[in-house]
Amino acid sequence: MKQYLGLLIISVSNMFIVSTVPMQAKTDIKLPTSPQQVESKMIDSEKSLLPQTIKTLAKSITVKVLLGDNWGSGIIIHRQGRTYTVLTNQHVLTAGNHYHIETADGKIYQANQLQDVSISKFDLGLLQFTSPVKYKIAPLSPKMPKVGNLIFASGYPIQDDPSQPEKFVFISGKVALIPTQAIQGGYQIGCTTAIAKGMSGGPLFNTQGEVVGINGMHQYPLWGNPYVFLDGTFASIREQKQMSKYSWSVPMGIFANIAPRFLPGTNTSRETAPPSSESLPSSTPNTPLPFPSSTEIPSVEIQIQPSSSELVL
Repeated sequence: MKQYLGLLIISVSNMFIVSTVPMQAKTDIKLPTSPQQVESKMIDSEKSLLPQTIKTLAKSITVKVLLGDNWGSGIIIHRQGRTYTVLTNQHVLTAGNHYHIETADGKIYQANQLQDVSISKFDLGLLQFTSPVKYKIAPLSPKMPKVGNLIFASGYPIQDDPSQPEKFVFISGKVALIPTQAIQGGYQIGCTTAIAKGMSGGPLFNTQGEVVGINGMHQYPLWGNPYVFLDGTFASIREQKQMSKYSWSVPMGIFANIAPRFLPGTNTSRETAPPSSESLPSSTPNTPLPFPSSTEIPSVEIQIQPSSSELVL
C-alpha cells in the first residue's frame, strides 16, 4: 500500500511540474512600457538608421524657399546636369512671385517655378535652380507609413523673435492617423510632429531615412474646415476633432503618381496625368474612418505652437 501511495504522489507531483512550467515562462516576457522603449524596438526590428544619421541627411536635402521677407521649406529631389528640382507646397509658392533657394551651405540661388507638371489638384509645387555645386538628392519612397511608425520631420521654422538666429529644426513623432482617402490638398498622413510656420514643404522621413511625405498642415486650425476629402465629403465632427490634433503631410506616393520622372531609375521624359480621386485610396461616404484607439499609439508630449492659418509656410 505504501508503495502504491508513493507512486501516486510522484505522479501527481510530475503533473503539477509539467503544468506550471509554461505559466512561469509567460511571466518572463517583458513588454515595452514607454514611448522610448517602443521607438527602440522599432529601430532594432526594422534595421533602421540612427536618428542622428537621418538628421544629417535631412540637413543636406532640406532647403529654405525664400519669398521676400517670408519663407517656407523644400526638398531637393532631382538633379539633371547642373539643374536641381525642389519639391515644396503650392501654398508656399502662392505667397510670392520671385523665388530663391537657400541651400544647407548658405548659398542662395534664383529659382523658377516648374509649370510643365500638372499638380494643381494637390498642395504641391516645384522649383528649379542651377548650381555647379553637387548637392545631395533626397531618397524618395512611395511607401505609405503605418500608424504607430516612428517618423522625423525637418524644416526652417520662422522665429517669433526676429533677433534670434534662424535655425534648422529636426523633430521626431509618430504616425497617428491615415484615413482611407486623402483630404483636400492630398494630405493623408497625420503625425504627432509639431510642424511650425516655415516648415511647410519640408520632408517627412521614415526610420530608413527615406522621404515618405511632404509636410504642410499644422495642428488645431484656427478657422475654416480643412478636413474635406477629395471626393467632396466631410469628416464627421468626431473625426474633425481627432484629425485636428495632428500635423498633416502629403504622401510621396501621390507625387510619384503625378511626376514619376523625378523618381530614381525612371525615364526623365516620362510623364503621366494626375491621378483621379478613384485612383487614390478612397472611403465610402459617411463611413467612419479607421482611426486608431488611444491605446495603439504611445503618448508623445509635444509643444504646439499656435499659428494664424491652417496651412503654414
